[in-house]
Amino acid sequence: MASTLKVNEIQHTGGTSAMTVDSTGRILQPAKPAFKAYITGNQNAPSANTFTTIQFNAENYDIGGNFNTSNYTFTTPVAGIYYFYTSYSYVANTGSESGGIISIAVGGSSIAAVDFYIKGSNARYGSCCSTTVQLNAGVAVTARAYGPARGIYGGDGGQTQFCGHLVA
Repeated sequence: MASTLKVNEIQHTGGTSAMTVDSTGRILQPAKPAFKAYITGNQNAPSANTFTTIQFNAENYDIGGNFNTSNYTFTTPVAGIYYFYTSYSYVANTGSESGGIISIAVGGSSIAAVDFYIKGSNARYGSCCSTTVQLNAGVAVTARAYGPARGIYGGDGGQTQFCGHLVA
């Protein structure tokens, strides 16, 4: 026997909307955790031979308020599968060849990383990294850079950004 449930909205007993279904059947989840952060100005170069947390000090959006612009960290509000993406724009050291790494870290350890190699002087480059990961609630996630790039470029144009959301 088949059943049909006809509702426009599902709410918590306290009145908070958890899910709505629009007239075309799309399911909307207005409280699903998601964020996009960027850096407002340039950041000093990552230290050689160590990972440096990228200082994402501004947000385009932060549904749920789980990204902290003071310590540049997203803290998972609930257990689940999350998607994260980060990118950054940088300038190579003058007249040198060098490499580096951009990574996404959980609890201080990289869970995804992309190596890059640059050759040239004063040339501007970009790199990005993304991953999906299953995490418990209360886990700290950061984006980090490693290597001798001369500086990380900021601004809200999307050159250097960190974003993520709960998938399931």
